[in-house]
This record gives sequence, structure tokens and C-alpha cells, in this order.
Amino acid sequence: MARRSMDQDAFLEAVRDVQRSSSNPDMFRLPCQESAPAMWFPMDAQTEREAKALCVPCPVRDACLTEALRRREPAGVWGGCSLEDGRIVRSRTYREGPTRAELKEARAAADAAAAAAVDTLPAVPAVTSADLELASSTTPTRTGSALASTAPTMLDALVTIVSAS
Repeated sequence: MARRSMDQDAFLEAVRDVQRSSSNPDMFRLPCQESAPAMWFPMDAQTEREAKALCVPCPVRDACLTEALRRREPAGVWGGCSLEDGRIVRSRTYREGPTRAELKEARAAADAAAAAAVDTLPAVPAVTSADLELASSTTPTRTGSALASTAPTMLDALVTIVSAS
């Protein structure tokens, strides 16, 4: 078992002192013991402010911060301060909107849904040059209309392309 540092001992002693001085030591709880753990690792600025406000009256606030700095806590609110990478930061920057992981997950779900939708489409029969020739011979024409002048030309082009392949 590793030996605790002097800071850890001082922190634990500070907690015990507060508990001893309380009128009912068994009922004494620190603010961090009364709140949900997520409060101390906030995901938004409002929760961070609330956590820091809970630390203000805490009798072991200084010892808590000292111990968190010694352990180089990677994140969270400790002793009324925001820590990031083991250092005190004035305030964290909270990103609005989805995280990269959430975006990646949403894209994967959309791709899977698109693939499933394509799989449910009916198969399209292959068009042969004979089908195109039949279509060009049965295409209705109207004298003097744009359809009469362009439709056979477009079909002839398609027949040429299909025949070449």
C-alpha cells in the first residue's frame, strides 16, 4: 500500500476536524457529498457556476484544492476552482452543439439508414439497344411541337451510346 502524502493527511485531518466540530458528526456531509457527482464535472457553464457556489461555504475548500492540485486532477471543480490538466483555469470553454463523437455516430447511423433504403428499392431492369429502338419507333409525335423535333434525336443518342458499350 502506498504511503499517503502530507497533503492527503492534511486534507483528511481537515475533514475529521469539521466532523468533530459538528453538533452531530454522523450527520455531517460536505457539499460535494450532498450533490450528484456530475455536478463536479460540469458539461456547461451554468453547472460549473453552481458547483463553485456550493464550494464557497465548505470548511475544507482550501485543503480540497491543495490536494486536487497535488494529484494533478485532470478536470472538475475542486475547492471552488475549475481544474484542467492539473492546473487551475479561470473558466472552461464549453462547446455548444454535438461533440465530434456524436457527429460521427449520427453520420454512421445516416449512412446505415441510406444503405438499408437502397437495399429495399426494386431492381431496375437493364435497358438494351433493342428496347431503345422499340421506344423510338413507338414514340408519339405531334407535328409542330418541340417533342416531335427533340425526342427522336435524344433516343438516337442513347441508342448510339448503348450500342457502343
